[in-house]
Amino acid sequence: MFTAELLTTLGGSVAGFVMKLIAIRSQQNSDMMMAALERDKQQVATYDAAAARVSVNAGRFVRRVIVLAILFAVVFIPLLAPLWGLPVVVEGETGGKDVLWGLISEAPKKIFTEINGVLLIPELRQVLLAIVGFYFGTASAKAR
Repeated sequence: MFTAELLTTLGGSVAGFVMKLIAIRSQQNSDMMMAALERDKQQVATYDAAAARVSVNAGRFVRRVIVLAILFAVVFIPLLAPLWGLPVVVEGETGGKDVLWGLISEAPKKIFTEINGVLLIPELRQVLLAIVGFYFGTASAKAR
């Protein structure tokens, strides 16, 4: 039924097809890799151009302004306001009434109390710890 010549011809055809297919896929992968490398070179050039436009000191200045604004708004104003005679207002809640063993209850009411003194809240401590940790972290990771 199948002669040796026919099997040889079919085998050679299949082998040639597979080899050509492998070569085409290899060329496609190579072309995609070259395109990716070219894209990467262009992206690096774009990043370098953007970095050359803005100095490092500008970012450092902006970060310091942000930190000073946070310190002023969250720390200095609440601490110094009573010393300047400005009132400090603290928000609180009063518990609502419970009826039928807590099945029906009123919503708690917000009350505002004016205090004369320094206001120290846990948020002040958290903000200060975050800022100090950030600056110590950047100082320890600085490349020398």
